[in-house]
This record gives sequence, structure tokens and C-alpha cells, in this order.
Amino acid sequence: MVSTPQTIISWIQKKPKSIVFTLALCMRVLYIAAFGDTYYLNVSGTMFPHYNMAANLADHGRLVTNELFIHAAEQHTYHGSPRRNIDYYKLEQRVQVPRQFNSNPHIEDTWGYAALLGLLWKVFPIKSYLFIQIFQALIDSYAAVLILQIVLWLFGGLSVALSASIAYAVFPPFAFFAILPIRDYFPAWGAIYSLYFFIRGVKSEKKLKWWLSGGAAIALSCWFRPTLILLPCAYALWIALTQPHKRIGTTAMALVATAAPVMVLFWLPFVGQFYFRYGSLDFGGRISGMTLWIGLGKHSNKYHFEANDRAAYRRALLLGYPEDAPMWTPQSQRLLRDDALRVIKADPLFYLNTVTKRYVRAFFTRPPFPLSEKFGISFEEADVKLRNFAITYPLFFAEKMVKILISILFPLVALFAFGLYRERWREILLLVGIWQYRIFLFLPFHLEDRYVMECYFPVVILAAVSLQALVQKQSGAGFRFTADYR
Repeated sequence: MVSTPQTIISWIQKKPKSIVFTLALCMRVLYIAAFGDTYYLNVSGTMFPHYNMAANLADHGRLVTNELFIHAAEQHTYHGSPRRNIDYYKLEQRVQVPRQFNSNPHIEDTWGYAALLGLLWKVFPIKSYLFIQIFQALIDSYAAVLILQIVLWLFGGLSVALSASIAYAVFPPFAFFAILPIRDYFPAWGAIYSLYFFIRGVKSEKKLKWWLSGGAAIALSCWFRPTLILLPCAYALWIALTQPHKRIGTTAMALVATAAPVMVLFWLPFVGQFYFRYGSLDFGGRISGMTLWIGLGKHSNKYHFEANDRAAYRRALLLGYPEDAPMWTPQSQRLLRDDALRVIKADPLFYLNTVTKRYVRAFFTRPPFPLSEKFGISFEEADVKLRNFAITYPLFFAEKMVKILISILFPLVALFAFGLYRERWREILLLVGIWQYRIFLFLPFHLEDRYVMECYFPVVILAAVSLQALVQKQSGAGFRFTADYR
């Protein structure tokens, strides 16, 4: 008679993908139940235009913004309103600004999230974020399944792949981000899905088909948040560094095949609409001004920089920006950009020091955990001594300690994989490259923990793989990988 443990192991070996998907989905459904469907709407002012366009699409069939409402809502937010659990339609009633359509999209954002949310609001009569939260939970749960396959290809061994995919499925920050009604985590899915297609192309004879699919996944994610637009270059660079016997031809094919869908499906349409509406291609004046200014204030400095939107807005007013104008326009962005560049040119050592600290902070990213995010309590906001904070908020203090521990241990354990699996340095380099790509992309400007979380999954994968190997080694089972994707 077969024992129960053997039966469970046999069942897991037969249904690994179903187990990972179910576990991930259950985790995310629990988070939806815990947080509700209105959370985080008001935390980030950059989401106002997306909700506004979505409501206009659902109610009037027009994917456009109402600049008067956005301005009023931002003023409402930036002058002391509650920062959490504010429903869009209730906020619209509170602000009491009639919808007057503006043909322009929001100044710096792509409209993929607004279109998706607006279509869901149009299909379902209830204006709730629950539907898009469920949609996102399904996408992320299947991403956990893809990670299972990715690790099987890269490292081999079902136990290793299960460890990595289950770690992704149950890691609280991933589940937390996956169910928030915001666009921030779509690049993570773009990276995971494109990585799956890219590796499948590497191990397949029909490389072009899979690499084009990977490029399409990147292009689709760019319509939500265009942070993966240079990822095809990273893939091509990896081939050039690790496949010397087929460096030129394969590298060129990988670059063209993954970049072409990005150019055709995203970049050309986006540039076209941008030029049509604004009459120029001055992206810098419209996008990077506030980001660059805020990034210089992340650490204490002798200048006027502070790392928050309110301070940036106040600075723009001091620089002559009209108080009755919408907050983030080409004019306000240029004022902040020029202000930041003036200091950088005058004191380049200050900028170099800031960038160095920024990288160290990003390397040891502290993943946002749900408890303190839900209730809006942090040590910094509480402004109390550490001992008093631990006594007054013991659960939050414990969570903070866990965040710090994870932020230090996970990256170091992940890099320890280079020592454990010397023969798999190419595979590890691919995962580390995706993680570092996201850091270096915004390193000159500004980085927040939530930005790095877009490509933090390689850290969790490598940490899980390394821990699995250490456990097997200590138990005397050894660790050998037999699968080879090349």
C-alpha cells in the first residue's frame, strides 16, 4: 500500500502547474478579500488620469481626460484629504466638477490601464475595481506557472522549479501588488511573459516565432507603463555575452525579433499620437522634470530638494508656476527639470553621491508589505523613537524588521547562486540582468521600492533556488541539474 507522503509527492509531480496556479490564485483572492476594491486609488496622484479616462470611456465612450476634474482632484489630494480608500465616483461627487472633455491624454502616461478598466466598467454595470483585480490576479497566478517552466528550463529539477514558483506565489509583496487597481505591476508581467518566450526561443529551432511573441508581450506591457522598452537590448546583450559561437547572427535576430513588435505595436503609435497632439517630441520637458527633481531629494541635502510630490509642486510655484493651473504640465515639468539640472551642473559630486546612494538603496529594496500599507503606518510617518514605535505598533514593528531582513538577505542569497552553480552562470546572469536592468533604467532620475518591484522576481527566484540547494546539500542529497536548454 502506498503511503500518504508518497501519494502526495506523486500527485505534486503529476500536477505541478495546477498546484502553483491554485496556490497563487488563492493567495491573491485572500488579499482582495482583505483589502477590498477601493484601496490605493488616492495614494498616487498619477493614477487620477487613468481612472478619469476609464470613467469617461465607460460612461461616454471617449478615452479622454477631464483636465478640470484632474486638477481639482489633485488639489483635493495634495491639501490634506485622506490618502486611502477613496472611491473614484465618490471623489468625483465630492470635488463637484462637471466633466468637460479634453482631447489630450495625460501628459506623461500611456492609456492601456485606462482602456482596460473603462472596458470592464462598460461591460459590468457596477463601477467597482473588483473586476480588474480578479483579472490581474489571474494574470499573476499564471505568471507563477510560467516561472515554474522558466526555472525548469534554466536549472532543471522539479523540486527546484517548485521552490521558485511557490516562493513567487506566496511572497506577500507580489500578491499585494498584483491585486492593487494600479498599473505599476504590469511591467513585471511583461518581463515574466517575455522571458518565457525568450528562453523558449533560445531552446527552440523556431526562434523567430517565440522572440516575436516575447516582443509583443513587452509592447503590450508598455501601453500600461513603458519601462521595458529597452529590454530587447538586454536580451540581445545576454546572447552576445554568453553565446560566442553564434554571437553575431543570433544576437541580431534576437534584437530585431524582440524589438520589432515594440516598435510597431507601441513606440511608433505612441510617438505619432504624442506629436499629433503636442506638435513636438519634447518628451524630456513633459516627463522627467518632476522625477529628476524628486530623485535628488531622496537623501538629506543642502539644497531645496525633497522626495515628495507636494514639495515639487511647491517648488514649481516658487519658480513662477501659476497656482490655478493643473499641477503637472509641460511648463511645470520644465521648471523642475531646469531647476534640478542647474544644481547638477553646479555640483556634480552631489549628483554622483546621490546616484551612488540611490543604487545601494535600490539593490537592497524593501518590498512593500501589506499590513503597514493597508493602515498607512510607518516608522517614518509615526515620527517616534524606535522603542516607542515597537511598543505602540508591535505588529507593524515586526513587519518592518521582516522587510529589512528580506531586503538584506534576499539579494545576497540570490547572488550566492553564482557560487553554488558555477556551471549555470549564464542562466543566473540572465535573471540578474533583468533585475539590474530595471534599476539602471531609472538610476539617473529617481527610484522607489515599487519601481524596483517591477523586476524583483529574479531575486526571489534565485534566493529560492539557492536555499533549495543549500537544504539539499545539508541533507546529503546533493544538488545536480540535468536539464539543459541549449
